[in-house]
Amino acid sequence: MPKFRAKSTKAVSAHEALVGIVLFILCGPSVLSAESLTVTLTPAQQTGAHGTYFSAPFDFGTAFSEIESVRLEFVMPGGYEGYAASTGNSFYSRALALVIHDAEMPITSVWSLDIATALSASVHDVRPGESTQWDFRRSFAPGEVVPSPNWPDFLFQGAGRIEWIDVFDSSVRPQLGEAPTTITTTWLPPGEIQSAQLTIVGTPVPEPASALLVAMGALTLLSCRQLRRSRSLAAFAASRR
Repeated sequence: MPKFRAKSTKAVSAHEALVGIVLFILCGPSVLSAESLTVTLTPAQQTGAHGTYFSAPFDFGTAFSEIESVRLEFVMPGGYEGYAASTGNSFYSRALALVIHDAEMPITSVWSLDIATALSASVHDVRPGESTQWDFRRSFAPGEVVPSPNWPDFLFQGAGRIEWIDVFDSSVRPQLGEAPTTITTTWLPPGEIQSAQLTIVGTPVPEPASALLVAMGALTLLSCRQLRRSRSLAAFAASRR
């Protein structure tokens, strides 16, 4: 009887160890280290609220529990040059807008985006044929409470869309100091984009299937060891009879 009770205790301890392994795998993102993951982008023309532009979907194939940085890198053979000019009552500007947003929420304006669902930047100078790198940041007004985590929710799912939009804005004021009476916004493709890639430095979330496979392997190993031990004890008991 004491031998049986000792055997049962060891079996429970083994299964408790297995449960600990599984919990560590499933709940372990907080102790995993950050990785640098990069996806290649293929921009194509898209039609939006104010014209056409370049757009590319992205999917890292994993979710992130934490994100440290987001970088867009691209090459434009012809380069890009924005400007801003005023003729007294009129104002004209041209800028390259870079927008990362939730693919399920199409953008209608690049200058009044909800920072909870998108990241954006304004670029005025891209050198021809050279790699342009842009590190995205979320900006907040002085005294504004910075949310935690400091990134849009969709980005933690590892998928979304990126837009390159050549934005031309014009406005006309009847008199200096008065509000504009005519405001026009036009979107155009900014020119050829030869190559592009997006890099996120963050902590990937392990796939549940992977965790289950590891757990099943550990359970099989423990079961085999328990079976061998039981057979050894049975053989030893038989030899003593």
